[in-house]
Amino acid sequence: MAELTFLGATGTVTGSKCLLEIDQHKILVDCGLFQGKKENRLCN
Repeated sequence: MAELTFLGATGTVTGSKCLLEIDQHKILVDCGLFQGKKENRLCN
């Protein structure tokens, strides 16, 4: 059985985290981008 949970982000990062759980395995996928000040955006 698979379960997908959408999680948000915090601070200057866009909210696009997902937790995929398949049986006893957990995979956290983080596809967020930094936004805001130029110094933050350069981290992308």
